[in-house]
Amino acid sequence: MRRSTEICRRIARAAAAAGLAAAISMALSANAAAEPPAGTSGLTIQVLIYSGRPDPLFVIRDPAQIAKLKQLLDQAAPDQAADAAKSILPSLLGYKGFLILNPGALGGLPREVAVYQQRVQTRDGGSRRVLSDSGAIESFLAGEAERSKALDARALEILRTGRGGNQGPR
Repeated sequence: MRRSTEICRRIARAAAAAGLAAAISMALSANAAAEPPAGTSGLTIQVLIYSGRPDPLFVIRDPAQIAKLKQLLDQAAPDQAADAAKSILPSLLGYKGFLILNPGALGGLPREVAVYQQRVQTRDGGSRRVLSDSGAIESFLAGEAERSKALDARALEILRTGRGGNQGPR
């Protein structure tokens, strides 16, 4: 009886250790899959494609790329018909756009920019604007997401399909 009790304890300890190891492994792999937010040293770009799991992130730190994004944003025209108080990001499954976080206000860009199809919404403090462009900002961000390797093959396919076909970066 004493021996069977000891065996049961060993099995329970081994099962608990295996469960703990699996939990630690999953937590580490989830953190390694996406680059951490850039903070004030760059732009953190979130690719909005998943429901129920974290969306992929990538960071833009290159001043030339930040300047290119600023140039594209400056070329976008105000969308007078849009309600700036409402989000341009759709509430649906699959691709929902990009969210740019810029807490350091780098490159003269707003602190938050949402991009979906040919619409761009900026938020800087209490100020909100909705702009229209030809899809150039979204194409630029899709290209940067692909170049950064932030997306696996499945995520890249969701992005391409959600953007209206199997198009690559322009």
